[in-house]
Amino acid sequence: MLRSTGEFLVKVGGVEICVEALGERADAPVLLIQGACASMVRWEDGFCERIVAGGRYAIRYDNRDVGRSTAYAPGNPPYDLEDLAEDAVGVLEALGIASAHVVGASSGGMIGQLVAIRYPKRVRTLSLLISTPMVPDAAKAVESAAATPTLSDLPAPSPALLEKVKALVAVNWQDPAAAVEAFVAEAHAMAGTGFPVDEAEVRAWAPREYARQKNILSFRYNTPIAETKTAPWRHRLKEIQAPTLVVHGTDDPVLPHPHGVALSNEIPGARLLTIEGMGHELPRGAWPRIVGAILEHTA
Repeated sequence: MLRSTGEFLVKVGGVEICVEALGERADAPVLLIQGACASMVRWEDGFCERIVAGGRYAIRYDNRDVGRSTAYAPGNPPYDLEDLAEDAVGVLEALGIASAHVVGASSGGMIGQLVAIRYPKRVRTLSLLISTPMVPDAAKAVESAAATPTLSDLPAPSPALLEKVKALVAVNWQDPAAAVEAFVAEAHAMAGTGFPVDEAEVRAWAPREYARQKNILSFRYNTPIAETKTAPWRHRLKEIQAPTLVVHGTDDPVLPHPHGVALSNEIPGARLLTIEGMGHELPRGAWPRIVGAILEHTA
């Protein structure tokens, strides 16, 4: 049986953050930061069990507007990713942990980069999964009716993917059944060719994810809007001192593979693990490689 603290709330500045820690407190801490529209339970139990079995203390939590953490009215969140980086450090402080191995997925990786830039002594190692050094066009598609192309050397999502993202805005998220169907559609939109979507698996976690939200509209929209409020940080990647692992799929439709390549090239000494056929996802079939790489990196 996996040892767990259970979910509990900690005060971080003026907000409440919902946290759960798994494993043995004496083991090396791994702080797991999820991305937009995903609560801590999207660090699935089986994924965390592999982390813990490797002799790590796994800490997962809900970002603002997600799960059981502080929620704001939908549409104009009073924070950006730098504030969410402060929250990450606040979680460590609340647990009495001076530094941790930081693992971030998607925009959680963006938050992790900002933690490593601003608080280098807090970050033992950095692992960036399916992430990017810049605010993605998909976030802008959520925020506005039409995505504004980014002036960047990095590729944007395909127009087809952006249309799918914008279609999700029209979902009646207040209807639990419609929301579950939207989660299934989103899983298909994000998946790569190498890892077929297990719809039964999505339908198993989606109601739990839905039920955890204080405000389902804030959950869906506020983090992407907060991303677009964040000042650029890519020019500061060279300041990152923590040994860095980048994990990216060849089929990522949201953040195409060059986003991961850019992170690995621009963070000093970073190592890139490319997973063939993986999309904007952390599929169960890729867990042995992903977790194995994280455990090796944090050894």
